[in-house]
Amino acid sequence: MAASIGLFFMPLIEISEVGISVIDILKINGGAFDFGGGIEGSILQDVQNYLDSYAPRIFIFLYVIFAEAFNIAILEKKKAFLVAIVGWIINNIVAVGSCIWIKAKINEVKSAISFFDVSKIIRFCTTTIFLWIVLYVLILLIAIYGIKSQEAVQMGTSVKDFNGGVLGASRRFQGVKYLFHESCQIFFQYENGQVQIRKEKGMNSVADIRFFKEYQKYCVEPLEHLSIFLESGQPLGENRKYYLPRGCKIVIKESENTFILA
Repeated sequence: MAASIGLFFMPLIEISEVGISVIDILKINGGAFDFGGGIEGSILQDVQNYLDSYAPRIFIFLYVIFAEAFNIAILEKKKAFLVAIVGWIINNIVAVGSCIWIKAKINEVKSAISFFDVSKIIRFCTTTIFLWIVLYVLILLIAIYGIKSQEAVQMGTSVKDFNGGVLGASRRFQGVKYLFHESCQIFFQYENGQVQIRKEKGMNSVADIRFFKEYQKYCVEPLEHLSIFLESGQPLGENRKYYLPRGCKIVIKESENTFILA
């Protein structure tokens, strides 16, 4: 996450041959930037006038990124990955909003300088924008993989060797953890109000649960009418296959029998 600060030093706007980074915008606001001469210097001074109010936002954005990086460094792994995802959302919302705002200001500069066609010499630097996109795609992929890895560790195995599993999510099954074997399949039995997990299908089986390693998803097939529900209460149709992501909760008959697809 902190690596994104490095992009603040790369050109965001290009005025002719002059690259203006986010840090340069701070320098312009503080009067520490050399405008030079010629038409570029004149345009840069106009840019200063239009971007004067942007410096406080940059400082706040930098503070947020530092805070995210600090929390990622000190929190336990799963929480750190969750912070990374939240930071990913916040940073990209701010970045997109900032680009839209700066573009609007650039358009104002273009409108103000009517005696000279500046549309060809004022533009966004696509390289920096591309690197930002690549960096944040990597951050998102790493965070998602990290969360899944931690879930697998919680189940007592690695992602590569993980064959599926269920965790008890209701008071009745609190602390219950069941790992699938190499078949990547289990059956839920329901008899006399009691739920049991079996490796093979029986007379009282109400659900067939399979884990597909290559897709990291579960296939849930209810074997009885109104036997399996989603956490929202939506029933799953008998003898139909439903592909659900890891972390999804399913209910066997009643809410006291709630399990997480690990």
